[in-house]
Amino acid sequence: MGVAVYLLRNRKTGKVRKETKAIFIRSSIVLFVSLFFIYTPISFKPYASMLMAINSENERLINNIKMHDYMVECKAALANKDCDKAIEYGLKANKAGRIWLGMYDEATGEIGENYELLKDFLFDSIRVNSEENKEGFVWIENKEYLFPIGSTYVHLYKAYRCRAGKEYYNGQYDKALQSYKLAYTYLTGVSESKYWKIEEAFALSNIARSYTRLNEFALADSLYVESILLHEKVADTLDVELAKLYAIYALSLSQGYDFENSNKAYLKSNSILEINETNPEVIKVLIDNYDGLVKNSIYTSEFDNALIYIEKSVEFLEEDDVARCTASTYKAVCLYGLYAYQEAQSILYECIDCFEKHTKFDKQNRAVTYLLLGQVKSKIGEYEEARSYVKLGLEIAESVYGTNHAQYAYFLSVLADLEKTMGEYSVANEMYAKVIEIYKRTEEEELPFVLSSFSELQLKLSNFDLAKKLSNESISLATNFGVLNSVKATILIETAGYVNYSVGAYELADSLFHRVLSLHVNQNPNFSIKDAGVLNGLGLVRLAKGEYIKADSLFQQSLGLFLTVFPENHPNIANVYLNQSILLIKEGKLKEAEEKLLKTFQIYKQFLKPDHDIFGNIYLVFGDLEKSKNNNATAKEYYQKALSIYSNKFSENHAKVVLSKQRLK
Repeated sequence: MGVAVYLLRNRKTGKVRKETKAIFIRSSIVLFVSLFFIYTPISFKPYASMLMAINSENERLINNIKMHDYMVECKAALANKDCDKAIEYGLKANKAGRIWLGMYDEATGEIGENYELLKDFLFDSIRVNSEENKEGFVWIENKEYLFPIGSTYVHLYKAYRCRAGKEYYNGQYDKALQSYKLAYTYLTGVSESKYWKIEEAFALSNIARSYTRLNEFALADSLYVESILLHEKVADTLDVELAKLYAIYALSLSQGYDFENSNKAYLKSNSILEINETNPEVIKVLIDNYDGLVKNSIYTSEFDNALIYIEKSVEFLEEDDVARCTASTYKAVCLYGLYAYQEAQSILYECIDCFEKHTKFDKQNRAVTYLLLGQVKSKIGEYEEARSYVKLGLEIAESVYGTNHAQYAYFLSVLADLEKTMGEYSVANEMYAKVIEIYKRTEEEELPFVLSSFSELQLKLSNFDLAKKLSNESISLATNFGVLNSVKATILIETAGYVNYSVGAYELADSLFHRVLSLHVNQNPNFSIKDAGVLNGLGLVRLAKGEYIKADSLFQQSLGLFLTVFPENHPNIANVYLNQSILLIKEGKLKEAEEKLLKTFQIYKQFLKPDHDIFGNIYLVFGDLEKSKNNNATAKEYYQKALSIYSNKFSENHAKVVLSKQRLK
């Protein structure tokens, strides 16, 4: 630069010598060559190749160049989400970097000259002792020594996190756990910066998330708490990242059925986020949190709370946001849970229209909407329409998940319930068997409920031993899952009550029905309508034991609760009428019994086909009524009608077929 200034100032004086110009040219060449070597990135292939050629005898320097080459490949693989390739090149880069630092001799496979700076890596309960990584990863007393190759560790963290994410998504939670542990191991090996310490908190939460899926809830919870404490210590402020950790922890708690603490964690996350509600990232987490609160509230049957959270969530959504369609679906679920079936039906029609307006709507949500509409229509007795909507949902579920997925199985189980209600028992039997096969393979927590429904079907088919076995298995599995005492699981105990009543175990049935009543009162006394079916069951037990006054009282209570939700011409009402007519015949109140029976027949005729076995039950009771009047000829006509229906639907040794034949003797 000095020569350049000299030449510039004396260019017109004639004093510039030829040798001076030569010096300028030579020094300029040296300058540009030096700049090339200093500022050209090592990732530039021609430059790297030239350096390797120049330093062919310097193994450590060559491995420094290789490290950079491998890192370029690792980053490219991560950008393409090719996790395995990223791991492959990340490990190569790390090994080359260690050779460069003198930690490893590639020729001999032994430790290098600088190994004394290191000590063995310590694997604790979180870090996994893996042969795949033990050779390459060491724990050092002076982490700054590894700073030049720290990027290789960070990218190995990203690569293993990438693999773990895919494994987790595919339901391979045990593999995901190991990959998340390896990711955490690499992350914590060298990085001490605040940014990576916060990332360490999320790495811990990923490990915890996998433990949750493996039902290791205590270990998962301890790691979640550790991740939150680590973030609070490092960040020293309440920020969005901390709120995310609380939200992840809340989701894990709900998966472990600890809904009370899950709600607290969600609300804690929201209290942090609400400081800055205008931030788009904050709004997204808030919406997700309210979504979690809604799901928790629905699961615990706290539908009023769920409706409040739905409204809060909708406040953050744009008018044309497809998420409003999903929010309306949740609202319909709540109304369904509150027995407001007509309102739920109207909203579900709107949901279908809402999804239709969005060209990129979520097929899964649309399938769920069809399913819910089918369930609502089933509750109000519109069985044919219910079947068509459930089938629509099932078709979408099959196209999205295939026929071996747990989600498909859930749709199929709803259709099986409907087929059972409509008297298509052989069809329902095949469907339940398929659902149970899928759930047993996927260890699905819905399995106890399907087994319970399947046991109800076996009662219809007069397979009493199998019904009891299935019911007991459903209770046992619900206990193992830790959900037996939840509001949702009381249906399992109620079914067990009916099963034991059917096999003559009246004392046990009575005990089970009373247990359900107790759980309803303790968990949500506002939903006394849930007691209607239980009171009907208790009435049957008292009737079987000859306690007619108590039975009558229980049937009246059951009827009163059903009438608070359903119109008088509803199948649930008809079911109680049928039981009351049996009681009235035993009490000798034949005129009242006949009135009840006629009402029962007229109601069921509106909803079910004439060959449904419920009409066989009605004809059987009509026969008993006529026999009590000493009209034996008329009684036999009714018994014959009952036998005709039963024989077309059941086998010769079915209890109802046998009973009808006995009545005809």
